[in-house]
Amino acid sequence: MEMNQEGPIVQKGWVVFLEYTLRFDDGELAADSNDDGLLSFIQGRGHVFPIIEEAVERLHVGDELELVLPPAETYGEYDP
Repeated sequence: MEMNQEGPIVQKGWVVFLEYTLRFDDGELAADSNDDGLLSFIQGRGHVFPIIEEAVERLHVGDELELVLPPAETYGEYDP
């Protein structure tokens, strides 16, 4: 995690824009903001998974973070 600790800390009600790269466990690219655009949401409104909101609420504007999204905290385990 790269913290700049100079910008303001993200607050509830702020519009958040995230650059992201989403990879499967094997490293294969699933999606990223270069192709799909920035992820945007209003902090604290439940528009994204709680694990993302919890991570963002500790960040300063401009910080970078690597976040692992366990299946149990997103859509659940894959069930073909």
